[in-house]
Amino acid sequence: MFKKKGIAVALVIIVVFVLSGCTPEPVTTTVTKTNVVTTSQTITVTNNVTQTTSVTETVTETTTVTPSTTTTPVTTTSSTTTTTESSATIVTQPDEILSEDGKVKTLRHWMESTNYTVTVFAIVKNVSDAPVNVLYKVDLLDSYGEIIGTTEEYIEDLQPGKAKQMGRVFEGKYSNSIVGYFIYLSTE
Repeated sequence: MFKKKGIAVALVIIVVFVLSGCTPEPVTTTVTKTNVVTTSQTITVTNNVTQTTSVTETVTETTTVTPSTTTTPVTTTSSTTTTTESSATIVTQPDEILSEDGKVKTLRHWMESTNYTVTVFAIVKNVSDAPVNVLYKVDLLDSYGEIIGTTEEYIEDLQPGKAKQMGRVFEGKYSNSIVGYFIYLSTE
């Protein structure tokens, strides 16, 4: 008997609740999923040139679920893809480069570039016992190891034990493509 009264009271409450127009509060659920995929490729070409390219792709997907009055969820999905690529890196020569006759050497060298110019600097030292004339030649390389430009500088009478900074500016339409270099030293 109490069972029947309990069921009847519950049914009356539900009917009153539905007839009064009460609806449950909608609940919004957001799920964010992020996938990161990284790939890299290394290519070795002649003249000790190595190109490394790395691509990182990040995909973020956000799903929002909001129940409607008919209790069928509404789903909204948005995604964003970001791709980052590193510039090519060219490994050229060690800091110390010796001329074929062993009379001059570089102490160190480096490349500086702007939008339309490239300069390869080197500190060149006379390691012989006599004054020498030095030819400093630089081949400028693209990402495939191909020579796309050359610069030269000449010094007369570099004294024994003395060092001098060398570097000539290269300008041209291919200067933006230069990513490496190769240095040659010779004496007269």
